[in-house]
Amino acid sequence: MRIVDPEFRLSIQQQKIGDKQKLMPMVKEALLHKVWLYNKLNGNWYTPEEFQAKYENTELNNYQINSLLDNMVLRDPKGGNTAYHKAIDQKIEQLHKEINELRRKGEAFLNKVIDYYQRKIGFCSIQDLHYFFSDKEIYRCMNATSSFSNPS
Repeated sequence: MRIVDPEFRLSIQQQKIGDKQKLMPMVKEALLHKVWLYNKLNGNWYTPEEFQAKYENTELNNYQINSLLDNMVLRDPKGGNTAYHKAIDQKIEQLHKEINELRRKGEAFLNKVIDYYQRKIGFCSIQDLHYFFSDKEIYRCMNATSSFSNPS
């Protein structure tokens, strides 16, 4: 259903019990074309049978029926599967970017620490770095940067 502003008031006509039969042509059309019903508002998919079962025994007012008519579209479920895979690929790409940014910041910070102690005490051994970082962090930084030198 539509998200309604709490200040929004339904008219008397909208509040009246609606005719659910207005929804049935969508179900028949979906069955005829072997497609499903997709709710654009909430992203839910329904087989024609699911949609019919859900709404045939539910009391709906005119506003709810019109909202369903406005937001339901007939779609091939293959399109939903394609969209699902596309969404996963986009999320993976986004996460890779975030991980790379975090890695870049972490390595820059580690290099700053190394640089600081190299300037302050003249050298920085692996043992000194263990005070601040794990072996994995040190190894990653050593392999990611060419500026690291281990004088020991």
